[in-house]
Amino acid sequence: MAKNLQEEQAAIDVEIVNKTIACTPDNWKDFTLQLEYLSADDPDALGSVKSSIINKSGDFETPSDELFEEIQKLNKLFYRYGVAWIGAKYHIYLTEADKWKYEANFQY
Repeated sequence: MAKNLQEEQAAIDVEIVNKTIACTPDNWKDFTLQLEYLSADDPDALGSVKSSIINKSGDFETPSDELFEEIQKLNKLFYRYGVAWIGAKYHIYLTEADKWKYEANFQY
């Protein structure tokens, strides 16, 4: 059975969240990965998506190369499906049960 955009994106989203968690200090329990799509000219160009990781206090961390690779997979997936997006926010937080959860919101 052929996969659709949502099914393919779900696996990439999980990797983006895991790589984002790996970029943050252990004491960060609630933070946001913000993505801004800068260019539709070349989906392979690493500079086509601006990213930042910010916690509620306004502190920030630099995304790792591994996180950039996952973001580019997302970028290429959307490009392949012809979906134009301009931004995304992944709100990532640790629950009281010590489980990581996330909510992803995209701007089109």
